[in-house]
Amino acid sequence: MQDSVYVFAARLVDYNGVGCAIAIRSSQTLEHLHRALRRAFSWYDDHLYSFWLSGVHWDGPETEFTAPLELGETEARSAAVRLRDLELEPGHPIAYLFDFGDQWRVLLELRERTADEDDEDEDEDGDDPLADEAVEGTEDGYVARIYASRAQVRAMAAHGAQVVAAGRPLCPLCDQPMDPAGHRCPRWN
Repeated sequence: MQDSVYVFAARLVDYNGVGCAIAIRSSQTLEHLHRALRRAFSWYDDHLYSFWLSGVHWDGPETEFTAPLELGETEARSAAVRLRDLELEPGHPIAYLFDFGDQWRVLLELRERTADEDDEDEDEDGDDPLADEAVEGTEDGYVARIYASRAQVRAMAAHGAQVVAAGRPLCPLCDQPMDPAGHRCPRWN
């Protein structure tokens, strides 16, 4: 079975304009999505969480998927379910709650589901052997985060603007821009 990529739009409820887009493989689980959301919103402490496939926060247990370690306390199902097993269609809303105390509420919408052109990591059963490993290990898949101070970002932007403004070096004879391999100077005729 070819793996596909689910692209979700995530919007933080009660905070206008705060959101992100997250792409995750269909062989990964709601737990992977939870970890991606934590990283995207910079929630570094581990807390309880739940997803409601109805799109309504605190809906009944029949639509709830929660942290696998807390299943004894609820009728909800485990978040360790693969996305492809949930039969999600584009436009489908999902409610997500992180930290039952502070109640960070996120509304997710499946924007698109695309075929993954790179399915060489799958075994013959169609399972991604790295999907389960990513939950237990330190990597969550396709996440990159670069840390820089504002001063560093400003310095990098200023340097980039300076390089672009400088353009290519000018020929000392004709003042025309030179390519790295040189150029045909009309003054050499």
